[in-house]
Amino acid sequence: MDFSPHLRTLFQLRGKPASYAPTAGAPVPCRAIRQGGGQVVAIGPVVVMLERVQFHIRRAEVPAPEIGAVLTVNGDTFTVQAVQPVQRDADGLMWGLDVAWGLPVIYRTAAAPGGVQGGPWSVVTAAAAGTSSISIQSQHINVTGKLQLGDVLTIGGAAYTVGAVISASAAKSFNNIPISPPLAAPVVAGASVTITQPSATGYAITGAMADYGASEVMGSVLVGDRRMVILQAAFVVAGLPAGPKPGASIEADGRIYNVIHTKAHYAGSAVAAWELQVRG
Repeated sequence: MDFSPHLRTLFQLRGKPASYAPTAGAPVPCRAIRQGGGQVVAIGPVVVMLERVQFHIRRAEVPAPEIGAVLTVNGDTFTVQAVQPVQRDADGLMWGLDVAWGLPVIYRTAAAPGGVQGGPWSVVTAAAAGTSSISIQSQHINVTGKLQLGDVLTIGGAAYTVGAVISASAAKSFNNIPISPPLAAPVVAGASVTITQPSATGYAITGAMADYGASEVMGSVLVGDRRMVILQAAFVVAGLPAGPKPGASIEADGRIYNVIHTKAHYAGSAVAAWELQVRG
């Protein structure tokens, strides 16, 4: 007996609209049925699912799901951690996807002792194309450490290598930094600068990002800042049980964001998730 029509009807009745995005290639629409519970916490506009859950999907819609793919169900996004056959599915019509809440991101720790702590960074004074040195300053956070030989400054999408060890000034700036190659294009005062330090360690974890509401943009929250939410469990798995720290960075959506502020959210007496204020 062919059970596929009955299964299709079941997914139409019980399944939620979903989208499966492979690690390479275009996303495909499907329907997904969540198995089990999952404790849910709202952090601002971000809805966080604290527990790992499984979704069932039809093989007719997603023939070959893969680890690392992204499943979006009713607007909530999950990263596929494991792909399993479904028990009592003798005809092999379904997949069970074990998923972790959130999208893949890279959390990069602040550099090792001696490296720079602080930021976000901007150009102090305008500089013309062809200039071989530049000065940058921290916009808000006090600065410690030194720029190291081989550190990379990204300005306007172009990368420049620091050519000497530079100490921070009392004005929270690094002055007359030799760079190579010379500036490919002119830069204006206040242009955003990202510092990448080889001594910083990157960790692949999952999280979600949302914009701040207009009413939240005040004080230390600036226009363009974003809210990143990451589960404490993700930091534990990555070997960072102490959680995130200001001065670290996040690579997400093809951009690099500096971590400005962190806030722990609790489930009972234990930290469940972290809210990060980040600035690109």
